[in-house]
Amino acid sequence: MQNEKELKQIIKTYKGMLQKQNKIIDAMCQYIASIDNEETICCKTKRHNNCDPMSLGECEQCIREYFEKEC
Repeated sequence: MQNEKELKQIIKTYKGMLQKQNKIIDAMCQYIASIDNEETICCKTKRHNNCDPMSLGECEQCIREYFEKEC
């Protein structure tokens, strides 16, 4: 029983850390999208043909994909 409680606590802590990490990544993508005026990251991900330049959500997804491939 003690091990089960400890495991549940570890899982809860890990999920909280992942949520915090995803919020940080989202904020970083928003910031990069706001300064990537030439859409160079979209060009590097090969998605730029489908992106709407007025939609930051699309740019943020390109940025996330770019870093997932690079890291």
